[in-house]
Amino acid sequence: MRVLIAVDCSAVSHEVLAAAAQLLTRADDIHVMRVIDPSEERETISQGSGPMRVESAEVGTPSGGTVHSGTVRHVAAETAVQASERVRGERVHELERLARAALPDDFTWKAEVVTGKNVAATIVQTAIQLEANGIAMGTRGRGNVRSALLGSVAEEVIRTSHVPVLVVREGTHVPRREGVAELIPPISC
Repeated sequence: MRVLIAVDCSAVSHEVLAAAAQLLTRADDIHVMRVIDPSEERETISQGSGPMRVESAEVGTPSGGTVHSGTVRHVAAETAVQASERVRGERVHELERLARAALPDDFTWKAEVVTGKNVAATIVQTAIQLEANGIAMGTRGRGNVRSALLGSVAEEVIRTSHVPVLVVREGTHVPRREGVAELIPPISC
């Protein structure tokens, strides 16, 4: 069986992975994914939070030596593409750390970060591309009942998915399989 476990690295993410682990075996094809908004990559780039390198211009002297010109230029140490790749790499690393902590050691899985503006549509589309047999995800259930059900990402995934969806509500205690440590506090990414 191939399953897509969609997490957002909130407190419920660990519970989703634990619940899925109860239903899966080590023979299953497990894909753990997180959807990030395209602006998450752009914000990092536009804020200049990436590494910077300072260069000072040197000017030649008549005697063949050099002196600093007194001008200092700040040059980005990475391009926009490099910054985007760095952000994605950091998110994948965080996701892998979460999956390692929550899934049994004998399970094999793949962690993937996908960029998408509409989280629910991205989850469903990724499940279609993977030819997944099911989706597991969490829900926080915030707000009143109507908005919690009708406005949630989980509800949209349930409505639009062509495969079964396991939804774990935040605060649900899922017993851990043998050999899996309970994290206190849960790892978040």
